[in-house]
Amino acid sequence: MWNPKIHIDRAQFTTEAKSKTPLREKGWQDALQSAYPFKINRFAIRNGDITYIDPGSRPLHLTELNLVTDNIRNIHESSNVYPSRFTAETVVFDKGKLSLDGRANYLMKPFPGMVTHYVLRGGAAECGQSCQPARQHDHQGGHTLQRGHN
Repeated sequence: MWNPKIHIDRAQFTTEAKSKTPLREKGWQDALQSAYPFKINRFAIRNGDITYIDPGSRPLHLTELNLVTDNIRNIHESSNVYPSRFTAETVVFDKGKLSLDGRANYLMKPFPGMVTHYVLRGGAAECGQSCQPARQHDHQGGHTLQRGHN
């Protein structure tokens, strides 16, 4: 997918939360697997732009998002809890650099699961506490460097 622009806001999540059918019962994983004729096992985003808006807070803005994930349908390592690999790099708040490297299970029920290692360089002060997970934090040369896994 080239140059996608995605805008999400809290109202969309609130509407979903009020639904009579809980998200865990919607079975989107089954719908994804039964989509014919599509059998996607590798997905990539090049130069993505994502904005999340939460009223009262500065919007979270990711630009230059490049993401690659494979083994989405769990066909190569079906016995692995997190069989899909993914890597991503993006710019956060116009100047921070976020790198992700991890594994996921997109078809896990009731929700997808993942384990990831990340590095966030610079720009972390721009987003306040939302970028301060309880992980390893280092400060090098006046720039913020965060590393961790989740």
